[in-house]
Amino acid sequence: MAGGTRPWDIFFFANEKLSYVVKVPATFSGTRSNGQDYNRQGWVPMDNPFRLRATMTPAQRDIALKQAVHGRYPNRILSEVSEERVTIREGAWFIAEMTTGPPEGGGLPETSVVERQLGMKPVLASLPFPEAICPIAFEEHHDKLYCPRQLAAVLNKDLEAVCHELDEMNGTAWRQGGCTGRMVFDFCRRRGFGCTCLHGDKVIEVLPRRSPVVFSVWESHA
Repeated sequence: MAGGTRPWDIFFFANEKLSYVVKVPATFSGTRSNGQDYNRQGWVPMDNPFRLRATMTPAQRDIALKQAVHGRYPNRILSEVSEERVTIREGAWFIAEMTTGPPEGGGLPETSVVERQLGMKPVLASLPFPEAICPIAFEEHHDKLYCPRQLAAVLNKDLEAVCHELDEMNGTAWRQGGCTGRMVFDFCRRRGFGCTCLHGDKVIEVLPRRSPVVFSVWESHA
């Protein structure tokens, strides 16, 4: 009806959900290789985004997110790796809303950055901290192996050995278009490393472990 509100409009907005990336205030404590104890403060990004109703107020959202995190970690221990323990502390939480939109050239919105095939070299102007990117990322190649080549460089491993390990985990079809961000996460998880995926300069997903591999996705570039 003109000028009216249809029941399905109300239903849609009442059930729409937004995704949030959360960084939790944390204390890192442990023992260094020289036997000296340490205790420092920082923040730990959560592994995956949280989805909440779009109708929540900011205060309701913050309470719900904190309850979700504390429910996941009831003893406040976020991780224990080797000689280090990471625990939730009192402090400011960082909460960012994730946004999605249609890719360039039209088409359906992209909702999962880590599932894209990343067979292209990075675009310098679109990336944060370009000076920190490994130089081999900007070499010109036509084999769709930009991600494994960079992994081999930062880990000081042979390229073919990295590709072979990815083949063992995923088969060989990925070589046609490049590996996905999810494959990078699985590779790091298998080797015991941390991993962080950025979409431009926004944190999309985090695997909180030691010596994290950090990569940024822009369209099909990584």
